[in-house]
Amino acid sequence: MAQQFQNQPMIELLRPHDQPREVKIAYFQALLERIKPVTPPEDARAQNLSDQLVAAIEDGLRRVSAGEMQAINSTLARVRELVETQKADVNWLGGALRQPPLIVVVTGNNGSPANPDVAAFRNRLAEYLLSQGLIQPWKSITRWGCMRSSGRLFSTTWIF
Repeated sequence: MAQQFQNQPMIELLRPHDQPREVKIAYFQALLERIKPVTPPEDARAQNLSDQLVAAIEDGLRRVSAGEMQAINSTLARVRELVETQKADVNWLGGALRQPPLIVVVTGNNGSPANPDVAAFRNRLAEYLLSQGLIQPWKSITRWGCMRSSGRLFSTTWIF
């Protein structure tokens, strides 16, 4: 986070405590396994589709950030296919962190220095998701303080 927000004093403070990349990855994977929610069998298909949707978005953002401009169209096509053909619910929480797809789209930076192509890609993804029925305020947009009902998470917390 310190690097993401270009907080040089914090980077310097943390640097002596840094660990090798492999150690950080192993810790992150172990943490995700400990907090991994259990998906009821009746929600398995919806969860799988949401996980695929979030993975497509994350992969597309990573590729566009790396300069792979062809990833814009292929990612948008994959997202449309998951939502329109396979009927992925754009309000369902997905990915390892169980986030709504829109939160995945708007979270993070656009590079350092900022890359206008990444920002434009985020905007296109957000516009598409919003056009597909997002956001309904009674549906959760966070993992915390939510109760399970009908395969979706509901919360009294609104961000808009």
